[in-house]
Amino acid sequence: MMRRIGVWGIGFCLAAFLSPLFGSDSGTTGANFLKIGVGARGLAMGEAYSAKGKGVEALYWNPANLVDMGRPELMISHNPMVENTSLNQLALAFHRGKFGVGLGMSLISHGTIKRFDGGGNRIGSFDASDQFGVVGFAYGGEGFRLGLAGKWFKSEIAGISADGMAGDVGMSFLSPLSSRIRHAFVARNFGSSVSFINQEDDLPLTFLFGNAVSIGTGFSFTLDVGSIKGPGAVVASGIEWKPLNKGSDHLAFRGGYNTRRNEAEKLSGASLGMGLTFFETSIDYAWVPFGELGDSHSVTLLWHIPHWSFRIRDQLENRKRLTPKMRESKTSTKKTPPRSPFEGLSGAVLITLRDGQRVLGIVVPSDQKDVIIIETDEGKVKIPKTRISKVKRYIERRKHNLGTLK
Repeated sequence: MMRRIGVWGIGFCLAAFLSPLFGSDSGTTGANFLKIGVGARGLAMGEAYSAKGKGVEALYWNPANLVDMGRPELMISHNPMVENTSLNQLALAFHRGKFGVGLGMSLISHGTIKRFDGGGNRIGSFDASDQFGVVGFAYGGEGFRLGLAGKWFKSEIAGISADGMAGDVGMSFLSPLSSRIRHAFVARNFGSSVSFINQEDDLPLTFLFGNAVSIGTGFSFTLDVGSIKGPGAVVASGIEWKPLNKGSDHLAFRGGYNTRRNEAEKLSGASLGMGLTFFETSIDYAWVPFGELGDSHSVTLLWHIPHWSFRIRDQLENRKRLTPKMRESKTSTKKTPPRSPFEGLSGAVLITLRDGQRVLGIVVPSDQKDVIIIETDEGKVKIPKTRISKVKRYIERRKHNLGTLK
């Protein structure tokens, strides 16, 4: 418990003291697309998602929560943003025991941008795009988790490109006050500066202290506080309500507010969204306004990959653990009794002789001519000639006494 309290205190102090440190560096960062949130659920909750985001979504919010998933997850996201800018993203994550791994690729297109000369005359157009890939690793359990993610990014404008690398590190842990409260600390986009043409800018380094509170099975609240190099101090909050929550199927409504987006209009800091989960698939939507620039409508499809997709791998691993003797007993099958030669006949009788021995007899249709009579002290039984050899072998194996054959 003391360890958790210490980590909680360190995270809060770092988030509080680093906010004023970067608050005055407005407009001095490059690769600002690294600040864009990925996934409609987190966007709808005001981007207050560092403690709440889990599974494949955690790859972009807090890599420590990569271990928090039941099945492997595949996420596809499309976010048409303002001024012809759109974000398309694909990510996959899975875990084994206390280890979690995720990888993803994102492409940001800014469309065609018009070019003008000094007099305001249009002289053509050019294309601009950004792309980045991320690989994340996590280790831990329910109480405490650690995660690390590495990013590679590239920006291209009018045929001129620049690239670089960045990293994220995060932790996530249960509160000492209640198991329904989770805290998180994450540092995003740390690394060297990025150079573009003759300008060199720092990355948008971000420090956040996150909190998530669950109330019952239907409500959850989130709060992130910290700083982003450029915008400065930031406070984000979110809420999620699940009026329908039955097993793995649920319907959710979400809302949030982020002070980083409220510069133009107060409403631009708000966000709304909803989500539907059924048949191991989640579909999430988020509406995020940006004032006079327009609105963003993000849609995310998240598929919880069924276990049967990994059944062959699990069977191979289980087979390796078996000793030769165990493997032989596991693969052996029970011997089935030989097929009875009496199949297809009209019936059968069991005759008991006076000396206590038993005889199997067969009843055949009366119109069948080619038969052999088995005579006993109790009566006669007819057997077709075509079956007499099979019957003799069958009864001999079972050590039955037939009496006299005629």
